[in-house]
Amino acid sequence: MQLHNSSPRHRRHGLLEKDALPTVEHYEEDEDTRSKYSKKSIATGASQEVKGGCSSVLVGCIVAAILCIIASGYYRGFRSRKIEVSIILLTHNKHKKLADLFPSLLFQRPSNFEIILVDNGCFDETQSVLKEFLFSQNVVPYKYLQLCHNPGYAAGNNAGVKLASPTSTRLLFLNDDIVMSGPNFIQHLKELSEAKKNSSAVGCKLLNARGDELIEAGSIVWEDASAAGYGRGRRDIVAPEFSFPRPVDYVSGACLLVNRPVFEDYGGFDGESFPNYYEDTDLQLHIQHDLKREVWFQPKSVAFHDEHGSFGNEESMKMMQDGATRFVKKWGHALEGHHIKPPFQLEPKEQAKEFFRAADLRARDTNKANILYIDDKSPNKSMGSGYGRSFDNLSMMAELGHRVTLITWLPRDGWCDDECVDEITALGVEYVDRGKWDGVVQSRIGYYDIVIVSRPSTFQATYKEWQDFYKQSSFSLVYDAEALWFRRTESQHNVVSKKGIPFPSYDTETKPEVIELKLKYDQLAELSVVQMADTVVTVSEGEKKYLMDLLPSGKYDIEVIGHIMNPSMRNVEEKGKFKKRKGILFLASFSNEMFYNGDAIWHFLKYTYKYYVETSKKPAPLTIAGRGIPSELRDVVKGNKKLRKLVTFIGKSITSIFSQLDMKFMLMIRIVRAPLESPPTLDKLFENTKMFIAPHLYGAGIQYKVSEALARGLPVVMSEFTKDNFGDGVPGCVGSDSESFRKCIIDLDGNRTKWESLRNEGISYIERTHSRQKAMERWSRIIDSNLQAKKRLGQPILDPTQKCDEGEEIYLGAQRDIKRAVEKGVFDSGFQHWTSHGKKEGKTYYCNSEGKSHNLLRHTIPVPTRKCDEGEEIYLNAYEDIGIAIKGGYFESAFHHWDLHGKREGRSYYCNYMIQAAADVDAKRAEEQAAVKAAASAVEANAKDVEEKQDTNASAKNTEEAKAAEENAAAEKVVTET
Repeated sequence: MQLHNSSPRHRRHGLLEKDALPTVEHYEEDEDTRSKYSKKSIATGASQEVKGGCSSVLVGCIVAAILCIIASGYYRGFRSRKIEVSIILLTHNKHKKLADLFPSLLFQRPSNFEIILVDNGCFDETQSVLKEFLFSQNVVPYKYLQLCHNPGYAAGNNAGVKLASPTSTRLLFLNDDIVMSGPNFIQHLKELSEAKKNSSAVGCKLLNARGDELIEAGSIVWEDASAAGYGRGRRDIVAPEFSFPRPVDYVSGACLLVNRPVFEDYGGFDGESFPNYYEDTDLQLHIQHDLKREVWFQPKSVAFHDEHGSFGNEESMKMMQDGATRFVKKWGHALEGHHIKPPFQLEPKEQAKEFFRAADLRARDTNKANILYIDDKSPNKSMGSGYGRSFDNLSMMAELGHRVTLITWLPRDGWCDDECVDEITALGVEYVDRGKWDGVVQSRIGYYDIVIVSRPSTFQATYKEWQDFYKQSSFSLVYDAEALWFRRTESQHNVVSKKGIPFPSYDTETKPEVIELKLKYDQLAELSVVQMADTVVTVSEGEKKYLMDLLPSGKYDIEVIGHIMNPSMRNVEEKGKFKKRKGILFLASFSNEMFYNGDAIWHFLKYTYKYYVETSKKPAPLTIAGRGIPSELRDVVKGNKKLRKLVTFIGKSITSIFSQLDMKFMLMIRIVRAPLESPPTLDKLFENTKMFIAPHLYGAGIQYKVSEALARGLPVVMSEFTKDNFGDGVPGCVGSDSESFRKCIIDLDGNRTKWESLRNEGISYIERTHSRQKAMERWSRIIDSNLQAKKRLGQPILDPTQKCDEGEEIYLGAQRDIKRAVEKGVFDSGFQHWTSHGKKEGKTYYCNSEGKSHNLLRHTIPVPTRKCDEGEEIYLNAYEDIGIAIKGGYFESAFHHWDLHGKREGRSYYCNYMIQAAADVDAKRAEEQAAVKAAASAVEANAKDVEEKQDTNASAKNTEEAKAAEENAAAEKVVTET
């Protein structure tokens, strides 16, 4: 074996021991003299160009031969950069493919990696490519090792690992016939490896050389030790199931990032057992079964692979078959009972489900749940409105090890860009958008254990689908209320009616009786949703209490999971002392609308703050910050000279304001144009202001920004409504009117002791109530209990002896032809069909131990079936564009639009007859319940009568027996005496 360097000018013989890197001599040429000499060390990543070789005496010594280093070229500016990833690039006479690879490899960023090129073959054409691409560049450090006798994949890669830099913690094994798709390929692999604490290896998505077909998106090992690349041959390469990170059985050795200690502790690739194939799979099963750690698939790293290019197809297949035999012998015992049986004998639809389940290790763990999480929009943390909380919920479920699919039923255009989607999928969550979700759900019937629906609008728009879905396969249903939405309009209406406050957003055009109808329906619909669920999640103890007071008597499983915060007293104390802070902060998301946040600060400006400014000698300035601040708020400030000097608006989208304001006013008011949601902006706002205000008089849920203010050590002045929504224990100064608000502001602005006391109480409160760990424990309890309930419900009572309500609903709902036959009188019931035919055909008739159907099937949400005057009025007042479309002849009525589009978009159409229909349903249900109770009471009374009669008879019998015993005793006495 000969060893050569890219430079022919200097040669040195040397040996390299396994754990030591030698100092080598180096000639560094300057542009003029090319004769400057210096000594550098490989271990320090210094600039090196070395030529060396092994004497013929050492040829027989494999270890010594491997450790003969020839060349490394380093960029001078790279000397201080620590090598974190060592790329082991094994090549064998693939000079053309190597030439395709190098451009994509050499320009990866950041360049904190080294290339160790192992040349199995030493062909002249390979040398030419190396000189052109690798040896001629001075950006990426490299080492070059020639193994001209081609010892194979395992031995060649193991040899390359021995040359890895001491600082390198990860090894990236690459085939010479791949091409990386982008400059962040390596960085994406490394980031996932760091993010998933239990991972020991990460692989990429492999496409064919043309990039139009999948080779694998992670791979599967079946119970019989056969293997399959997941998605192989599929052309929909960006389908949701191929586009999120997940733990898998193994990834291809063509692109394999491994934690270096794991690789070295195992002794590298097992070249003796697997000289050319299965050596990478063997290592990864060791990681999974022996170390109980994980191998992850990273879809953001995409490579184009010229498959089986190293040996030719026939020879490759022969080697693969030989490797498979060895693999079964070594790992067969570990696979049994832990891996899924090969599904190739099943029908195509069922086969696809088994592939899907096998492709994610979490999906086949019986202790973990397969969760379907549906929301109206993507959980974009920067958008507010509870979506940050949704993101945290997904994050916690994934961290608990559950397999989660997120579905959104509204378009994400302008709401969640590709970067936002990447942030969601990086959690290990599958993301399915509106256009695909119905097909995805239908193709996975029987797969999901738990369905979690967030927000009432989402539930109302989709619950019919969940009812149909449930009839085909049972699941547990969790409703995440996010907020009791009906409370927003209800509480606004109550404030306007009782206090006469003319909120700008209040609907003054709709008739009062129609508004009352809308309020009744919204409450009815949302309470119906709550009663359908197995578990309900609210955001605060205050909302839980309010909900419990409204629900009819019964047993409800309601948990509280609010916002997640991570406060730090040390950080708070370092970021802005009392004296350095100034002013009041109101921070919210407006989206150019006055409803809720806009009305709250409008009322504060117009009444409370105005009163405070007029009655204070040195009033504190007010900063109003948020996305899309409505013009109505600026109008209030514009009309008051004192307010103009004290109020600052900070918003992301305020360009339209300039056209509304004259130049004089633009000079008077301070308008800052900045991207509000960027962390530096928020940090400055929280660090420089002295107090936060939450003056809301109506609403629902709890304000995220109030939680964030408390977590950042900013005391809060809040309304009674805000305090009640949070529940008992939330610290803050409470203002019930303008005078009490004024007093709170003055106290916090001038009283350092009170300010620090409220700051400390706020942080303690957040630690108690907003802890991620406690929220995860609650989610764990919710998921575990519902998973067990689903398993109980999913198990039918064997050979039911009589029909049951839930059995009829599920059986006839899933098989419409049988339902029609029952309606025509061909069968008395679904149970009769099952006993005579269905049982023999493999159909199942479900009865649960309680003898009743799931809440999802027993309850309903009232929906309109025809247009009505009040519905037209409300709908057209809310959506003026639809009124224009009706005049243009596009729709016959508002109901026509709602029926075609509105209900799928989460809009509501209100009619009086819906309320009456719901009341009739409730009355009927009440009658049924009363009848059941009466029947139960009659049975109980009858049983009691029978028991009393039995007791009476027993008592009489006992009396007779006692009398007979006495007579017998007397007779015996006479006999004895005689």
